Amino acid sequence: MVSTEDTTDQWVSTNKNLNMTLRKDLRDNADKFKAELERINAALGGGYTLNFEGLAPEKVDEAADSSYKGRIGEIAASYLDVLASLVERVTKDDMTKEGLQEATSKKRIVLRYMLKKDPKGFQHTSYWDVSLSDGSLVLSITMENYWTNISQIADFNID
Repeated sequence: MVSTEDTTDQWVSTNKNLNMTLRKDLRDNADKFKAELERINAALGGGYTLNFEGLAPEKVDEAADSSYKGRIGEIAASYLDVLASLVERVTKDDMTKEGLQEATSKKRIVLRYMLKKDPKGFQHTSYWDVSLSDGSLVLSITMENYWTNISQIADFNID
């Protein structure tokens, strides 16, 4: 079962449970999180929030390959960048934009981190999955394929 526990409050530089390296990385990338969310809001008409689910940031860092350790903020920002590019691309079509707005009635953008893929697998690729779930736009990220082929997210066919 994939955890959908909301861990958003843990993905901030003020989280004293994180080591200094992770807190600094989150602080250094906070403006990037904000900028990417602003791009998504501009494309969809505003009001969207960024949420994190599943693994807490220290668990993401713990499970990451050694070359990715201490970079959770940087990597999350890069996932958001390509997700924003996807949203900008698909909302150029008015019908698709309207459909995406309707499908995301809770106005939530979710980065869902998990150790392994859901036993049912990802619907579209083995690296990550973009889905519309419970009124939210969800990017599911597995630590098995962390930061792998993420540029393809921008080309994903959500419409």
